[in-house]
Amino acid sequence: MWIEIQRFLMRRGGHSTTLALEFVMHKCKANVKIENGDRISEKQEGDLFKEVTFQCRRSYTLEGKETVRCRNGNWEELPKCLKPCAIENIPEKHHLEKLPSTVYVEEGKTYRFTCKSRYYKDTWYWSTNVEGICKNGHMEFPTCK
Repeated sequence: MWIEIQRFLMRRGGHSTTLALEFVMHKCKANVKIENGDRISEKQEGDLFKEVTFQCRRSYTLEGKETVRCRNGNWEELPKCLKPCAIENIPEKHHLEKLPSTVYVEEGKTYRFTCKSRYYKDTWYWSTNVEGICKNGHMEFPTCK
């Protein structure tokens, strides 16, 4: 909740003792945003925001909590939208077949490449199908020998 009891005050008046509570309202900024993402829902009471839900744009991957809450006037840690890998050109040193068009691979996902003719991946068996992985928006290309 957004109401916090900040301090207790004891007052004595006549024969009775009363307890006065001071309430402090905590309010979070409504315009919280994340790069390459959108707010898809929010919960509020009056002009106080208490919860916001995010989603990433197409091909981006959400890292962190999808829904964040207002706690003591601050938002919990906001999620991030991780950039996909755009494979347009494959460096020659990897000896991989060219792709017909740009391919987009989500963060943390793999993509299967094919070695050029007369090249293979040196594993326990000779393979011409090799996988690269997208990390932080950069494709880690496998190398065929």
